[in-house]
Amino acid sequence: MHLRPDREAERLSDLQSLGILDTPPEAHFDAVCRLARTLFRVPYAWISLVDADRLWCKASSGIQFGPLARDAAFCHRAILGDAPLMVEDAVRDPRFRDVAAVAGAPGLRFYAGAPLVLRPGLALGTLCLADTVPRRLSDEETAQFADLTAVVVAQLRHYEARAASEAEAAARRASEEALASANRNLLLAEQMAHIGHWRVDLVSGATTWSDEVCRMHGRAPGDPASDVAEALSYYHPEDRERIAGLVTRAREHRTGFHFKARIVRRDGEERTIVSRGICEVDESGAAKALFGSVQDVTESDRAEAELRASTALLDATLEHMDQGLMMVDEAGIVRVCNERAIALLDLPRDLMRGARPSTRCGATRSRQATSRAATPACAIRSPTGRSPAIRTPTSAPGRTAPCWRSAPWRFPPAGRCGPIPTSRRARRRTRNSPTWPGTTA
Repeated sequence: MHLRPDREAERLSDLQSLGILDTPPEAHFDAVCRLARTLFRVPYAWISLVDADRLWCKASSGIQFGPLARDAAFCHRAILGDAPLMVEDAVRDPRFRDVAAVAGAPGLRFYAGAPLVLRPGLALGTLCLADTVPRRLSDEETAQFADLTAVVVAQLRHYEARAASEAEAAARRASEEALASANRNLLLAEQMAHIGHWRVDLVSGATTWSDEVCRMHGRAPGDPASDVAEALSYYHPEDRERIAGLVTRAREHRTGFHFKARIVRRDGEERTIVSRGICEVDESGAAKALFGSVQDVTESDRAEAELRASTALLDATLEHMDQGLMMVDEAGIVRVCNERAIALLDLPRDLMRGARPSTRCGATRSRQATSRAATPACAIRSPTGRSPAIRTPTSAPGRTAPCWRSAPWRFPPAGRCGPIPTSRRARRRTRNSPTWPGTTA
């Protein structure tokens, strides 16, 4: 019959967490066993720990044994409760008379086992006394046995504290490593995106800048401005008062802010930044710090300015050309179309807005005729690789609005562009010209 405590899983978990199983002999445990033999005048004393399926001896005096089957001795019964187990004569006790150490050598008769309890109901092992003759402990000896057991429990609690300390240290190291990894990733992300973070302690006035903010201001990483006044000194004189006002209002009203401004580095280089901030408050609702992010947008602003300049130049060039020009992308959207092209072909005005041009004619046009009509913006390649013929508007008898007819030349393939001939004769000449982008084989 295999006896197990009610909370066996918890007991085994506590035992494993100590990290004491299979450790080398230790002098203080051996000393307790020697003292027990002398104090109680018994030939054998030992300390055993009850694992899931074995008895493991931590220390002994007068007897030596390796791991035993859990049910092969007395200890598996001693851990069923918190009170000591006393067996005056094992030969006469039906629970133990067939135990090998009783029926055979060394012929044990007396056994006393005190549970080693760290938490009520969870005995991890026993302090054991044994003799080859029947006997009984006096009340005084029972009290002394309890005191000696408390010494062993104190040693186990030392293991418990050390295990908890090691677990706490491991958790702290893991947290520190995770934090360090997160900080490294944050620094890399800030460098790649040119975004940094900052904090101003409103009580002490101290400022904290991330490495990227330091780089934006031309300072070495880890060398932030010492206070708000020094930080404000980097802003362009025309922006400085505005920024100082935003900071003051955020502090007084406990609100956030967002601004775009110029900073001037100590070497004279001017940069453009965008900053966002929030106000941190304490438990009483008072402002305690300002925290925010800052992004260097100098390069993106320059790129936008260059794009605007290029677009303006392109627009001016297109409007002053004496030829019509149109470009269609792969989706059939007109991307470029100047006024000359619209005037020559009498095209809808929505071409100038980069949309799919309408093919609507008069109210009398049928849906079928409309579906067959192709528009200049839809010059998409056919399955054969040829470009569909462009249809241009003209008047038709009985119509109150333009309809579409085939032109004697082809529109450039989608994704390309070319000049539109300005005369009927020129359009006829370019119809089969190999240099016209719309010509197909």
